[in-house]
Amino acid sequence: MVRILPTTLAITLLGAAALHAQVPILMYHAHPNLGYDETEFREHMDHLVEEGYTTITPDEFLRWRLYDEPLPPKPVLLTVDDNYILTYTSMYPILKERDLVIVNFVITNAVGVQGGLHYCSWEQLLEMEASGVVINESHSASHPHLSELNESQSRHELVASKRAMENNLDDRTIEHFCYPYGDYDERVIRQAIEAGYAAGYTVIDELNYRDTPVFELRRFWADGRSLESFREMMSYDDHIPAPPGEGWVLDNTSPHFTHEPTAWNLQEGAAGAHAGSYLRRGPGTGAVRVRWAVALPEDGWYRVHAWWPAPTMERASNAPYEIHHAHGSTTVRVDQRGNGARWNALGVFRFEDAAEVFLSNDTDGLLAADAIWIEPADPPAHDMMIVY
Repeated sequence: MVRILPTTLAITLLGAAALHAQVPILMYHAHPNLGYDETEFREHMDHLVEEGYTTITPDEFLRWRLYDEPLPPKPVLLTVDDNYILTYTSMYPILKERDLVIVNFVITNAVGVQGGLHYCSWEQLLEMEASGVVINESHSASHPHLSELNESQSRHELVASKRAMENNLDDRTIEHFCYPYGDYDERVIRQAIEAGYAAGYTVIDELNYRDTPVFELRRFWADGRSLESFREMMSYDDHIPAPPGEGWVLDNTSPHFTHEPTAWNLQEGAAGAHAGSYLRRGPGTGAVRVRWAVALPEDGWYRVHAWWPAPTMERASNAPYEIHHAHGSTTVRVDQRGNGARWNALGVFRFEDAAEVFLSNDTDGLLAADAIWIEPADPPAHDMMIVY
């Protein structure tokens, strides 16, 4: 289980929206009339695997959005609407073979229907969910335009669907709702909250940021996209250079970075800045800080590197990188007046679940917060941390 930050700390770090911290949600429909093609879908999933994306659950996304819980490297949330039978016969085997996860938004009145359109049955939903590959959530009872219904009718769509799924899926709690046709208004959002949902999903074709309303989450339409088009859509973080070896880069523009925007100055186009930008802050008491954090695929030993822009003499000589690891925390102070525009090793540490690195303004000069590289490493000879 990934460690969750205390709520007060998460709120302090989040403050106003860190607009660069973005997560894509993709929308599919497992029906050829709506653009689904099995070959294309397989190519999409292969691309995600090859490029190191990690599929996350809606709960993981929401914990990041609300409480800044660390996400895994290159997170993406997959969804499929309507519960058509190809979700089971086509998508499910492809996803299972690649160990990927998708959210299936279910129209409950249509479950098991085979006349005309063919939908998955409760038994098939249970099988897919038991595998851990498919997470079933609500897409209303009968898929109407909710804003066009009266208050009683729209409430019924939200409540009846939730109740049917919770009664038929091993008493699972259903907390995520997808608006049919992407149609919603303030009344529908209010009723979704009253019904016990935690988030609502739209068809707005955009990325999700830390200030995206949780009941108006955005999704990219992925059906019918060629591989080239899909690659282009998923290149939202291509501006972040790959590390020189194994592991993951956590840049100040990634969803793995948290800061209080009003307390830091964004510097763009600076010489030697990683991915073209960094954050700057003057010296202080250490009360102002940033955090890089990533949920790791496995526990183990990792080497932590830091990057800051080309050095200047106004920069801090004692920048404190605070690494939180399995044995506690270690602060490594570095001189940012030198060794800029390169990776600087901070040490080898054992992490469990997540790697977290903080940087505060307890310094004697200007502080630069830019990027961290987490690199898999061999364990030290004496099972102790090595600090360079």
